[in-house]
Amino acid sequence: YNTRASIQAKTWTQLPKDDNDKSKDETPAVNLEQVTLEIPTMGCVACINSINGALSKVPGVVSAQSQLHPLGMKGGSATVVFDSSYAAQGSVAAYQELTEAVFNAGFEGASVESVRKLST
Repeated sequence: YNTRASIQAKTWTQLPKDDNDKSKDETPAVNLEQVTLEIPTMGCVACINSINGALSKVPGVVSAQSQLHPLGMKGGSATVVFDSSYAAQGSVAAYQELTEAVFNAGFEGASVESVRKLST
C-alpha cells in the first residue's frame, strides 16, 4: 500500500452553492505586505531552510523565501509576504513577530530592511 500515492491522489471538490446562503458571497479583506528582512548572522544553506521554516509558522505569512548574500558579503535576507490583517496590534507588531521568529530560530540581529504594500 503506497500511502504517498494515495495522499497525492486525493482532491477536494467544491460543493454546490446553496442559493439561500448569502454569507459565502462576502470575501474577507486581505492586506498583503512584502517585508524584506536583513539577517546578518545567516551563513549557510541550512540557515535558509531554518529561517524559511520559522517564518512560515508566523500567523498570516503567505510565503517566505530567504537567500544568502553574494559571495564576499556576510549574511543574507528574507522576503516575506504576509496578510497584515492577522496582526492584532497592526503591521509594526507583525514585523516584530517576524524578527522574533528569526531570532528564535537561532539568528540574531534580524531587522526590517523594507516594506511594500501589495494589496488592501
